Amino acid sequence: MNLKKQSGFSLIELLIVVAIIGIIAAIAVPNLLAARRSANDASAQQTLRNINSAQAVYESGIGVGNYASNLQFLGGGSNTNEVGLIDSTVVGATTTPKSGFIITDIGVTPKTNTQAAAFTLRNNPTARTGVARTGGRSFFTDNTAVIRFAAADVNADALSSPIGN
Repeated sequence: MNLKKQSGFSLIELLIVVAIIGIIAAIAVPNLLAARRSANDASAQQTLRNINSAQAVYESGIGVGNYASNLQFLGGGSNTNEVGLIDSTVVGATTTPKSGFIITDIGVTPKTNTQAAAFTLRNNPTARTGVARTGGRSFFTDNTAVIRFAAADVNADALSSPIGN
C-alpha cells in the first residue's frame, strides 16, 4: 500500500489562527474608533476657528460692524453676496455633516447704537452616544472667538469650559 503524505493545516490550527485574529480585532477596533472620534473633534474645532476668522474679517470690512447672518454669506460660491472666506464644505455643514459634526444654532445680533454685534453657533456630533458616536464633545463659539466644549450628548454654550487653546 502506497500512502501519500498530505500537507496543510489541521482544523485545530485554523481555529487557533481565527481566534488570534479575533482577539487582535477586539483590541484594535475600539482604539480605531477612539482615534476617529478624536480626529473628528479636532476637525470640528478647526472649523470653528475658520468661522471665527471669517466672521472677524467680514465684521471689520464688508459687514461694517455686523457679522454675517449665515455661513452662506461667508462662502465662495457663484452668489454675488458671497465673499469667499470659508470653504463650501463648511458652508454646507449646516445640512451635511462635516467630519461627523453638524453646525447648528447659528445666531446673529446686529449692532445698535448701544450694543456691539454678536454671533453664536454650535458644532455638534451627528451621532452623540453609543459605539458609533462621531465625536467625543460638542462645541460652541461666539464673537469672543473662544471655543468651548461640553460632553457629546450635551449642547455646549457660553458657560461651558474653554478648550484651552
